[in-house]
Amino acid sequence: MASTSPFFLSLILALLLTLVTAVAPIVDVSYSRYQGKDNGNGVTSWLGMRYAAPPIGDLRFMPPQDPIRSRQVKDARKFRLKCVGLQARPSLIGKSQSEDCLFINVFAPTDAARMARLPVYVFIQGGGFNGNSKPHVDGTGLIQASGMKMIVVTLNYRVSVFGFLSYGDKVQPNIGLLDQRKALQWVQKYISRFGEL
Repeated sequence: MASTSPFFLSLILALLLTLVTAVAPIVDVSYSRYQGKDNGNGVTSWLGMRYAAPPIGDLRFMPPQDPIRSRQVKDARKFRLKCVGLQARPSLIGKSQSEDCLFINVFAPTDAARMARLPVYVFIQGGGFNGNSKPHVDGTGLIQASGMKMIVVTLNYRVSVFGFLSYGDKVQPNIGLLDQRKALQWVQKYISRFGEL
């Protein structure tokens, strides 16, 4: 009987592990819920989630503010527009660029359990603070290269005059860096819902 105990313990452990649920395509980040997408390649993505309120109107040239609360499930299955940069053409505004651009993207192994404690790689793309060189980076390749053992986060932040204008005491300088800090705070607060370390 003693020789069968390890077998039964292994069997029970295996059954318990199968009961651990994978990361759900709908993730609740306390201020909103987002519908992600199982990409069919072992990676689930949540694209275009707000990490701050839209920086328009009275919030233009201001430090990022918390997102507005909503209990509706928001679509997070496609990238959002990139932030307006130095060489923005009027014809691109609203098509590929927007002032409303403070969004974050999360890529996680589809079978990662919530609270799986996976390491997190945060990619902050660059463009000399004048433009977003690659705001739509797909983290799938990095996750697959890691053997499905990591989470990848990418983000947008304000650039050019919208992110780095300095005008004496009238405008907070370097708000693009404050956007980055706000996004990193978002990661610390919510990434556990995607299977983080």
